[in-house]
Amino acid sequence: MNDKDQSTRSAVFLTNGCPENRLDAASMLELWRSQGRDVSSDVSNADLILFNACGLTDANEMTSLEIIKDIRKKKKKSCRLIVCGCLPRINPAALEGIYEDITFGSDDIKSFSKLINADQSRNYPCANYLLPITTYENISIKSINRFNKLIDPYFTLYHLLLNKRYSRYGRERDISNPRHYFIKIATGCVHRCSYCAVRLSRGPIHSKPIENILQEVRKGLMDGYSDIALLATDSGSYGVDRNATFVDLLNEILSIPGDFRIRLRNVHPQFLTFKLPDLVSIFKTGRIVHMTSAIQSGNNRILKLMNRNYTVESCCAAYDALKKACPSLQIRSQIIVGFPGETEAEFQDSLKVIDTGLFDFMEVYQFSPRINTPAAALANNLSSSVVSNRYYRLVKKIVEQIESGRKTR
Repeated sequence: MNDKDQSTRSAVFLTNGCPENRLDAASMLELWRSQGRDVSSDVSNADLILFNACGLTDANEMTSLEIIKDIRKKKKKSCRLIVCGCLPRINPAALEGIYEDITFGSDDIKSFSKLINADQSRNYPCANYLLPITTYENISIKSINRFNKLIDPYFTLYHLLLNKRYSRYGRERDISNPRHYFIKIATGCVHRCSYCAVRLSRGPIHSKPIENILQEVRKGLMDGYSDIALLATDSGSYGVDRNATFVDLLNEILSIPGDFRIRLRNVHPQFLTFKLPDLVSIFKTGRIVHMTSAIQSGNNRILKLMNRNYTVESCCAAYDALKKACPSLQIRSQIIVGFPGETEAEFQDSLKVIDTGLFDFMEVYQFSPRINTPAAALANNLSSSVVSNRYYRLVKKIVEQIESGRKTR
């Protein structure tokens, strides 16, 4: 990209996966825009297409690969396609035969800056919104419908509820008018969950200085936002590389004058149990209105195999204490079904977790053996039919509980 007229070139920025991925892609878009270049939505007529590809699960990987194939069909011959993100870091072999250009990580804005010959005298711009997810409709992918055959009414309703919740908590389609002001506080993780490949992509924790975060909060408030959403690979790990803690950060943010609310994403339950007394005081302010925290299983043996380092009892006790401290708090969580060796009785324990009433919404994932993770080498893998059956039963229970709650209100 050394041509003289590069300032007039247009680029399309696409992404899928988690909110952190989408925020990273937005930052790259803002860097491109800061160089006086055009941003486009026309895949067929762009000069550059950047796709920040998710590789969290097998399904995410296959979806990303199909998106890449579809982009290649639609783009003009002279257009350069760049694939970055978790997928090329987690499983670069998956790209063989369909992609041969450079790759870099989701948050490696330095590499993107060098790629586009950006003005290095400027600071990297900071995005505070999420790019929309590249969906099948966006690029007319028909070949991956096999991953999304929602024939059963429970599946259909579950995914409608999932999309509604995502929209409610920040998956804005209109990036020009988002409701939440997103701030990335850290990337990377200190934990070593046996099933997770994200650490292979994002590495150890790298926390943003507290003062930088406070500056972003103040800017968001000045711009009229009342909802501040803090994002990280693992928010609870914030500050361990800076002699600070997530509690320190929250207290500093809450000391800023103004009528605003805080939303927390990816808070590991181990952190909640370890810092519960401090967190109860913080949540009593009523300012923390939403939190995502993945319990992952309702059985302690499975949690130990997952290397999650907490028990179901300690985790639920923490959620309960925070709900009592702030009755308006909404908790969103996740459960993995079909972990290697999971018995029917152990799966029943996950069903029982739904009955606690602690969760406002639960995402369900089928276990996916990811390359170079300890869980991929475990014996006693369950059949796909067993895993699918358990997925269906858990989804059915979640939908029934949500619908029952609606009828009683």
